[in-house]
Amino acid sequence: SIILVAILFGAYHTSLIRLLPTAILGGTFAIIVYYTGSIFPAMVLHFLNNALSVLEMYYPGILEAIFPLISSKSLSVPGSTILGIVGTLMIFAGIMVLRYPIGTEKQSKGN
Repeated sequence: SIILVAILFGAYHTSLIRLLPTAILGGTFAIIVYYTGSIFPAMVLHFLNNALSVLEMYYPGILEAIFPLISSKSLSVPGSTILGIVGTLMIFAGIMVLRYPIGTEKQSKGN
């Protein structure tokens, strides 16, 4: 069902050029819903993704001004290293969050 959701999400955005990236994004959202048991985290991430796109569309270059590390013009070896470390930490944090679904509480053995 996650693969089907990913394909439908990508197809719904009606762009052959963006089909694969949006399908991957849709699959990611579906996995988040599956592991958290809630649609809200995926909704928030979808909103943030769209907000960044709209922000960049109306204010070109603003993301590079706010986050100079992501600018390909100024990306250096130390900048790439920092970006790689931050990305790795974010992936690790995401995996840890998904390992513990919302609503699952550990019961104590004494009860």
